[in-house]
Amino acid sequence: MKRKMCLGGGLLLIASSAIITLAACSSFNLHKDNVIRNAADNTITVNGNRVFTRFTSDTLEEGNYLIGGEIGSTLYFISSEGKNNLPATAYASGSNYFVFNIVKDSSNEALWNIKYGENYLYAASSSSNNLKTKSTLDDNGRWTYNPEKSQFTANGSNTRKVMRFNSDSELVSCYSSSSQKPL
Repeated sequence: MKRKMCLGGGLLLIASSAIITLAACSSFNLHKDNVIRNAADNTITVNGNRVFTRFTSDTLEEGNYLIGGEIGSTLYFISSEGKNNLPATAYASGSNYFVFNIVKDSSNEALWNIKYGENYLYAASSSSNNLKTKSTLDDNGRWTYNPEKSQFTANGSNTRKVMRFNSDSELVSCYSSSSQKPL
């Protein structure tokens, strides 16, 4: 089943269970389970033979995702862990990108946990635009998902908690508002 979706503000999810046609979105991308761009059918594949598809539902599903952004027609995916944020690199065939596991929070099904390996993504500051990973989970690593705004917002006390794609610096971080492009 193919699903196509460009959520308000351009959030792009790509899932492993179905191939989703890439829509013309600018801003943040969320792809579920591995993606490579194919000009013939507008799908993408990464990390060897794994195929990811663009998420196209108002209801987020548990699964493995690529997270990144889009500048013009170029896709960017998180590919490394910086000191205070997650750099994204332009899609290139054969490149490796971080695969995130997004699951419902065990304490509150309205919240989501986003993991890379054994670590959780979390909004790391109230004074700086930081998105980091750590091995323990707290409210700054529990996220709400808003499809209308195409964004994840951390549930904790840190005030810079809106996850966004910064197209000027080609990275994903947390901001105090929707000042950057959505995911």
